[in-house]
Amino acid sequence: MPRGKYHREPKSSDPSFVPMAPGRAVGHVVNTLTGCWEWCGSKDRKGYGHAYSGKHRSANDAAHRLYYMTVKGDIPAGLQLDHLCRNRGCVNPDHLEIVTAQQNSSRGAWAMKTHCPSGHPYDENNTTWYHNRRGCRICQRRHKRTYKEAQKAARAVRAAAHYQVT
Repeated sequence: MPRGKYHREPKSSDPSFVPMAPGRAVGHVVNTLTGCWEWCGSKDRKGYGHAYSGKHRSANDAAHRLYYMTVKGDIPAGLQLDHLCRNRGCVNPDHLEIVTAQQNSSRGAWAMKTHCPSGHPYDENNTTWYHNRRGCRICQRRHKRTYKEAQKAARAVRAAAHYQVT
């Protein structure tokens, strides 16, 4: 029974057919422009597909990990899969690469940003790091200056109200 507009169950003659468990297959749609295998099952709020792995009663695993392990083998402990296509719903094993957590995060969308939201460059002189988060020195200075001016004005108002003669 179709669950959506683009859903189809792959057949064993289909080159993109990947069985997940003996006698079972899961649905995906092949995007001919990108080569991505779009997951048609449930997805989490970040866009990653989830599938029942059959390990135990409520085992819900990331679909791209199940596809990769079925086609290419196990994923070594401590390593992650990176979507080379940048599509979190893709389960094509050829679009996945085993990397360390550091490599995976350095390839993420935030790492590709070259400027802060105000348009200042993230370069060696203008970038600060705090708890593994990148910041813009120019914006931080402006925020600190604005905060100090607001605090000074608030102190002046409190002082005037304190000394006001009634």
